[in-house]
Amino acid sequence: MKRFALIAALCLLVPVAQGAEEERRLLKTVLEARSCTVNSYDSRSCRFRIGEDLDFEITGIGEPDVSVTIFKAKEFDNTDFYMKFGGVTWSTYLIQPS
Repeated sequence: MKRFALIAALCLLVPVAQGAEEERRLLKTVLEARSCTVNSYDSRSCRFRIGEDLDFEITGIGEPDVSVTIFKAKEFDNTDFYMKFGGVTWSTYLIQPS
């Protein structure tokens, strides 16, 4: 449950107008794209390769300082998925299908 809450808080916000079914499909797509590891310092990282155009990693999951590294992202109008920063106030990243 903790893992789901972190991923949902950091990665997912789908407009309500799209409906619950699309939200479930997006969540399933993101979770299936996840590959997690724990290094020798017990630091957990998860890399997400979503669709053809979005590739990012969350490092330090469960620690006070977490980083998000974006390896690949295209403009939102020329891609299958895009990611944007939700703002300093919430420190949230948004993933949405185009």
